[in-house]
Amino acid sequence: MAGFAIASLIGIPTGILSGRSSRICAVIDPFIHLLRSVPGIAWLPLAMIWFGIGNRTSLFLIVLAAFFPAYVSTYQGARNISPRWVQTAEMLGATRQQILMRVVLPGAFPSIETGLRISLGISWAYVVLGELTGVNSGLGALIMDARMMGDVIIVMVGIICIALLGRISDLLLQFLLHRLPGHYAGRTGREEIL
Repeated sequence: MAGFAIASLIGIPTGILSGRSSRICAVIDPFIHLLRSVPGIAWLPLAMIWFGIGNRTSLFLIVLAAFFPAYVSTYQGARNISPRWVQTAEMLGATRQQILMRVVLPGAFPSIETGLRISLGISWAYVVLGELTGVNSGLGALIMDARMMGDVIIVMVGIICIALLGRISDLLLQFLLHRLPGHYAGRTGREEIL
């Protein structure tokens, strides 16, 4: 959850900034897509050198992996906001902050939600990857230990637990997103302006 939260707190604002500003996009977007093309497993040896074996390595891998879907989806959502919506808000005297809160975020919300849901699923995958590095506790460690002992039942139990926890966390995320102040879920920027 910490890794997912950090990735979201970095990915969403970065995606909005990049999606709404061509200058910022020109600077950071190519670099982000360059990093995005590197598979997560390739970061594992570097993470272990930097952070050693333990939770910090898992946290780094989760943040890295979950950041990209949150960023890309938010970027697309913010970039696809109709210029007319922004122009209409400006003509009505809206400040930049009001445009962000009443036009950009509501208009980009469906894309942001999709990105967060994908990020959450990837976070679960990287929890297991991080725990396969020799951590003594966690579902990944349980699966790895069971694999070493040839215990297929425990491996399957670990997989089922991950699937159930992933689904529960996805449902909880949707529940929370659809109860945000301002009721962004299901709205468009045009409805906010009107």
